[in-house]
Amino acid sequence: MSEEMMNEVEATVAYDDYDTFFSSNTSESYRDEQEDLLFVRRAPHQVRPPADTGVDYGRNEADQKYHLSLNNPPKRPEYNWNSVQLENARHICQACRDVFNYYCRYVETRLEYGKKPEKDRPRFELSNSVVHHFNIFSLLAWANIAECYLCQLLLNILEQIYGERLNTTNYELFRTEVCWKQNRELEEKDVLYFVISNPSHKRGFWNFSHYFYLTLWPTPVFSSHFTIPARIESRKIFPSTRSPTSRALAVSWLSQCKTNEGGNHEECNKRDGGYLPTRLLDVKYAQKTARLRLVCPALEPASFAEDGEWMTLSHCWGAWGAKNNPILTKGNLKKRQKTGLSLEKLPKTFQDALEIAGWLNIDWLWIDCLCIIQNSKDDWLREAMMMSQIYQNAAINVSADSGMDSRAGCFVQRNLAEITPLEIHSLQLSQSWKVLPNSYVLFDWMTTTPSFSRAWIHRERQLARRVLHFTDKEMIWECCGIEGTSFASEMLPGGAPFKHGLFNWDHKYQIGRLQQGLTMGTEETYATWNDICEHLSEKSLTQPVDMPIVLSGLAKDFAHLLPADEYIAGLWRSTLPQSLLWHTKRFKPGNLKYIAPSWSWLSTNCAVTLANRSDVMKKNSVAKILSISTEPEYQDPFGPVKSGVLEVEGILRRIRVFFKERSNVFDLSLLDHEGSTERTRAIGPSWDKHWGDRCTLELDARSRDPVLDCFAVFITIHQWKDIESCREIACLLLQRCGKKGSKFTRIGTLVLYDFYGLKMRYRIYEDLNEVAWEAMQKCIKFTQDATIEAGKKRSQEKGRDQRETAAEDATSEMTSDTSRQPLQGVDALYQFDGEISHINYLQRLEPQMISIV
Repeated sequence: MSEEMMNEVEATVAYDDYDTFFSSNTSESYRDEQEDLLFVRRAPHQVRPPADTGVDYGRNEADQKYHLSLNNPPKRPEYNWNSVQLENARHICQACRDVFNYYCRYVETRLEYGKKPEKDRPRFELSNSVVHHFNIFSLLAWANIAECYLCQLLLNILEQIYGERLNTTNYELFRTEVCWKQNRELEEKDVLYFVISNPSHKRGFWNFSHYFYLTLWPTPVFSSHFTIPARIESRKIFPSTRSPTSRALAVSWLSQCKTNEGGNHEECNKRDGGYLPTRLLDVKYAQKTARLRLVCPALEPASFAEDGEWMTLSHCWGAWGAKNNPILTKGNLKKRQKTGLSLEKLPKTFQDALEIAGWLNIDWLWIDCLCIIQNSKDDWLREAMMMSQIYQNAAINVSADSGMDSRAGCFVQRNLAEITPLEIHSLQLSQSWKVLPNSYVLFDWMTTTPSFSRAWIHRERQLARRVLHFTDKEMIWECCGIEGTSFASEMLPGGAPFKHGLFNWDHKYQIGRLQQGLTMGTEETYATWNDICEHLSEKSLTQPVDMPIVLSGLAKDFAHLLPADEYIAGLWRSTLPQSLLWHTKRFKPGNLKYIAPSWSWLSTNCAVTLANRSDVMKKNSVAKILSISTEPEYQDPFGPVKSGVLEVEGILRRIRVFFKERSNVFDLSLLDHEGSTERTRAIGPSWDKHWGDRCTLELDARSRDPVLDCFAVFITIHQWKDIESCREIACLLLQRCGKKGSKFTRIGTLVLYDFYGLKMRYRIYEDLNEVAWEAMQKCIKFTQDATIEAGKKRSQEKGRDQRETAAEDATSEMTSDTSRQPLQGVDALYQFDGEISHINYLQRLEPQMISIV
C-alpha cells in the first residue's frame, strides 16, 4: 500500500479499536469478492481471567503428554449471560457464550452512546474485540471435552491452515480473539472476525488476517431467507428429505423459476423447444404398470405433442454400478421399448428419481445407462456429444449426491441440528440475528460428496438450467437466476443472503450474469471459463481421454458469449500466448494416452491453475502466435482433437537445470553458441537468502534426472501496476522432438525475476561478474523508476486516479521521445535497457520460429 493511501487510512481509523477496511483480493481471479482487512490498536476485552475459565492442563511426567480437563468455573454475577439468549440445536460452550453475550452488550451500549449529543459524549470505553480462548489448550478443551460445535469448527480450520506448525510447543503462545466493526445499524448485517494472536508481541498497525468469520443477519430484515414461504402449508423441516415439506419446497422452487418470478429467471426458461433426446423413459407408464418403458420420440411423436419436458439424473456409477447397474444394450433395446424393465430391478437412486419426477409432474426421465446403448461405441459417442443439449434443455436435473453408487438413493434421514442456524437474541434491544459461518465453510461438506469429484457430474451441473441436489444433509436448489435468486436450500428456503463462496467457490456459473457483464468487457467471462476449467481439472474420470468431450458442451455455451473468439483445445485464441502459461498443481501421471496437444492443459489429466488475466500486473506478450492448426477427431471443433500444432515466433534459449537433492532450490545455466562452439554460462541458484526467489520452475511431470536439458521460449513480460520496478519474464519450458529441428513439446513453465531476466535476455561475448550485472540492473531500475514516476505525475496532472492508470502511462513512456505507445513483442523485453544498449559485448536476441505439438 502506498504511503499516501496509508495516511488516508490512518486519518479515518480510530487508533484504539478494531475496524475493517475493504480490499479487493483479485490478483488472479476476477470473481473473488472483497476481503476485510483489520486494524487493531488495543488489547481485547477479557470477560474472565484464565483461572475462572475452568480449563486445566499440564504435562504428564510419565509419558510427557499434555492432559486437559474442564472443571466447574466460579459463578459470579459479572459472568451472567444477561445480554444474550441463544437458540441452537447444537451445543455452544461457555467461551462462545461469553463472546456472544459481550457482543450484545457492546451493541446495546454503542447504540445508547450514539443517542447522546456529540458534545456530551465521553470517550467510548468498550472495546469492539474480546478474548475467545486464552490459548490453544483452552480451544482444544472446549472442542474435544465439551464438544462445542463452534470450537470444533474453529479447531478444524486452524489445523487446516497451520498444520503441524501449531502444536503443543506453542499452544500457550497464541490466543484467539473475536472482533467486529465499531459502528453499525441494527438493520445491517454484522461480521464477527476470528483472529489468532500472540499477546507477547507488540500489536502493529495491520492486524493479521482473520482465519474465520461469522455473519450475523438481522432477523427483521433477512427473515425471508430463513423462513419457509407462506404458500407452503407445512412450516416444519422433517428428518427425512422425503417429507411433505421437502416435496413442497422442491415444487415451490421449480414453480418460481418456471414462472420467471420477479423477472429473474429468463435464462432458466430458455430452451430449444424443438429438441428432444433420442430416447426417454416413460414416468407415467411406470407409475401405472411398475415397469419402466423406453420411448423414442422420433418413433412416437404423438406422445410428446402436449408435454415434451423431461428430467435428467446425475448419479455416481461407482465400482458396483459399473457391474450391476441395469443398462441398455443392443440385445435388450427392443424389449425395453416394448415391455420395459421391472421397477424392482432398478437400484434405489433410480426408483427415487422416478418418485421425484412425480413430485414435479414431469412425465419423462433421462438416465444415461438406460438411454444410451452401452455396448455400441457409435451410439455412445453420438449421445455423448449431444448430452450438452440433453441437460441444457431438460426442465430440471436431479443430482443424487449421497453415496458412492446408485444403491444409496436420493432420500436420506439427517440430523436437523446440522441445518438449523444458530440464533442469538439481544434481551435489551429485542433484536435477533441468524448466525451463519462464512459461505465457503457453510456448505463445504458438499465438496466431500462422491458426486462432487466426478467430471461428468460437474459438467452436467454446469450445463443444466436447474439442479435439485439431494445430499446427506439437505435438499439444495441451483438455477441460472439473477439478483440472488439462483440458490436455495432447506436451511435457506428463501434463498441465500450472500452471493459468493458456495461449495468452496466451486460455483455453478450464471450465463445471464455473464451476458450482462459483457457490456463492461469480457474479463469476467474469461475468468469464469478459467474457474470452471480449474474445478473440472480437479474432478476424476474413469477414462481420462473423455475430458475433451466433457468440456465440449461448456465450450459451446461460452462460444455464444464470445462470438468473435475461437475455441482451441481448452483455450481461446484471443488469450494466447498468455494462456499457454498454465501449470499443474501436481505432477501429471505417466504413460498417458494422447488426450490433447502438450500446450493444452487438457493433456495433463491432473489439476491445473490457468493463467488468468490479472488487473494487478501488466502483461505484455513477447512471443507471437503465427498459426494454429488442429485436427478434430469427430468433425466437431469443440470436441477431442487428434493433433494440434502451434507455430510460435519468440526468443528461444537453451538451458540446463541442476536439481539439488532433498531441496527445492536448483541451479540454472544457459547454453550459448558462438559459431560452432557451445558455451555454458551460469545464471545462478533459484533462491537467494537476501532476495528470495530469483526464478521459479513448474514441471508438468516429475523429472527423475538430476540435470534437465531443455529450452525456454519467452512468452510474456509482467509489469507490476505500482511504483515498484518488478518485472518478470514468463517462459514455456520445451523439450525438442528428436535431436534437431524446430518441433517441440511443452514440459512446464519458468518465471525469471528481474535480475535473471536481464542475464537471460542478452547474448554476451565477455565473462561478466556479479558486480557488473548488478550495476547494469541498477541502471535499468533507475530508468524504469524514473519512467514510472513520470507517468504517475502526468496522470496526476490529468486528474486521473493514480493507482489505476500509472502502469498504463508508465509503459507508454519510452526511454526515447519517439513514441509513447506501449512496446509489444520482443521490444518489450528491452524497454528500459537504453542505458546499457551501447555496451558492445551485449547482443540483443532475435526471435525464432518454432512449432509446439
